[in-house]
Amino acid sequence: MVKLIFVIHILATFFSFGICLVLQTLHFPLIRYIGPYQYPVYYEKQTMKLAVLTFPVHSLEIFTSIVLMVTFFANGEMTEAKQNSFFVYLSTIIILLLIHLITFYFIKTSLGKLLKTWDEKTIKELKGWNLGRTFLWLARIIILFAIIIRPS
Repeated sequence: MVKLIFVIHILATFFSFGICLVLQTLHFPLIRYIGPYQYPVYYEKQTMKLAVLTFPVHSLEIFTSIVLMVTFFANGEMTEAKQNSFFVYLSTIIILLLIHLITFYFIKTSLGKLLKTWDEKTIKELKGWNLGRTFLWLARIIILFAIIIRPS
């Protein structure tokens, strides 16, 4: 059962990374061409549509990471190898927290800021924060594969 949850977790992480790449390469660069007059309607529509796509995937990623962490604690004695694996996996959860901090504190704020003041600087900041988020998701994938390759 734990292996199935771990596979689901990795798939959710890959899908989240893929969404982030699409945002980085297509969505955010195209915002510049929407312009300040069409942006409020676009913002409303894209927020709803992206939420339908991202909310279930990100929720699944968070839920499975919590289940895996609880399962990790419930599995008896803590050997040195298991403790090392625990800290490696904990780092992926910390990275996930950073990703969501960037999402809600910086990216969503920048998108809302564009509603009030349309400027190129905010669009560049938006792309920069999303690039950081993309690299953090890539780091999660690399660490999760390291766990697969060297299990405790």
